[in-house]
Amino acid sequence: MAPQLRITVAEQLFGSTRISREETGYIFAVLQAARTGQQLPAPPAPERIADRGREFDAAGALSILLPCIDIAQRSALFARALERFRGIAPRWYEDILYGDMLLKLPDELRKDMLLEIDVRGLAGWFSVQKPDWQQSFIALLAPSMQTAIRGSMTFSSRAEQLRQARRGHLEMVAAVKKQTARGKVSFADIVA
Repeated sequence: MAPQLRITVAEQLFGSTRISREETGYIFAVLQAARTGQQLPAPPAPERIADRGREFDAAGALSILLPCIDIAQRSALFARALERFRGIAPRWYEDILYGDMLLKLPDELRKDMLLEIDVRGLAGWFSVQKPDWQQSFIALLAPSMQTAIRGSMTFSSRAEQLRQARRGHLEMVAAVKKQTARGKVSFADIVA
């Protein structure tokens, strides 16, 4: 993918609100009712939005795409996305995770967080990262963790590797969310 196309695709993905017109209308109706002291309206019934196509994992796509974008451009993309949402990122942004984000975590926090993640999932996720990033990251780990990851990087098939990579990604996202909820790290500080 050409560099400019990467940026364009990332901007489109960041622009996803994951919210329908009906949901937006409901939010404004709730705000209006709250301001005027009226009873809050009932939420709309959940429904599949047929005119928007198939659901896709924007956070997962950005997790793969962002490491392929220059750091300065990545920061500018995220800043523009935040500006669009008036400084408050949609919650789904917290599902974005790529390797460089882990490097921005304080050492002790990163060590503790990685201990919470199943080593097979971590090894699967690690195995699909760029080789140069793999080398820089594994050098930061304790020898026992390095051995555990390397020892778990054999997979019965490519499908198994990708399954483990997805599992590892989801577990790391959950671990980072837990740390941001505790106030130990700011998502905005590590994503860009």
